[in-house]
Amino acid sequence: MRIYGEIIQSPHLPPDQFEAARSGVEQTLRALEDEPQQKVMHELRRRCYPVPWALPSEGSLSDLSALSADAIRDQYERCFHPNGTILGVAGNVNADEIEELVQDIFGDWQPKDSAHIELGESGPACDHLEQESAQTHIGLAYESVPYRDPDYYAAWAAVSVLSGGMSSRLFTEVREKKGLCYSIYASLS
Repeated sequence: MRIYGEIIQSPHLPPDQFEAARSGVEQTLRALEDEPQQKVMHELRRRCYPVPWALPSEGSLSDLSALSADAIRDQYERCFHPNGTILGVAGNVNADEIEELVQDIFGDWQPKDSAHIELGESGPACDHLEQESAQTHIGLAYESVPYRDPDYYAAWAAVSVLSGGMSSRLFTEVREKKGLCYSIYASLS
């Protein structure tokens, strides 16, 4: 836990390793272009949620070029603080000892004002993206119940019936019986 405390509260962020890290992210983003199934889900998310929730966690190639080690440090200072942090510990541990250890490691970590998040627009509700591919990829989305809704767990149960593996309704009916696609699934977000 002391190692986690050091990583969380005093990240090294060495400038000489920044370009290698950026290169790794660039490779991930370029690989996305070769994964149409993954790309369609990123694009669907962009059209369902407002910015910044619509943005892929990996970022974009156009934004990557403007990123710097200093910008990462500034983002850390502005946004990384204990406000609302949840620490989960599992296993055969003594709760009193863990609480004492957590207090020792994180007790001096001071809260800060939360960063202001300004919402932007979401993408078009209906769209078609051209890409050279042997397959067509289709993403559909519609509003569902939010996390705090009493029907949230019922919605997850429905998703599990529809998309809970190779015996799920979507897989059995659409892929196996009708042979209409290679991959099909549902999710709740």
